[in-house]
Amino acid sequence: MGELKPCPFCGSDRIIVGQCKADHILKKYHGGYFAGCLDCKITTSIYPVIKTKSPLLNEAKRQEAEQRAIDDWNTRTPKETHEKHTETHDNTPKERG
Repeated sequence: MGELKPCPFCGSDRIIVGQCKADHILKKYHGGYFAGCLDCKITTSIYPVIKTKSPLLNEAKRQEAEQRAIDDWNTRTPKETHEKHTETHDNTPKERG
């Protein structure tokens, strides 16, 4: 498993890679993986583990899904960029004169 960067939104280093075993995922896949911050609760998408008939291929698909969640987490918008974006994009309604 690859290294997880700190949360780009709150700065926490309490980041996990979790396995999703929800019924709607298990009907079609062998579960799925996501990465998320334990402090601010932001997560990546769930990357499903595609079902195959080969146990070796199933393990390769599991590792691939887990790595995709890690890669997705590590390429999130950095905290500084996120703060700068919210400062420059004020969504306050403007008065009409």
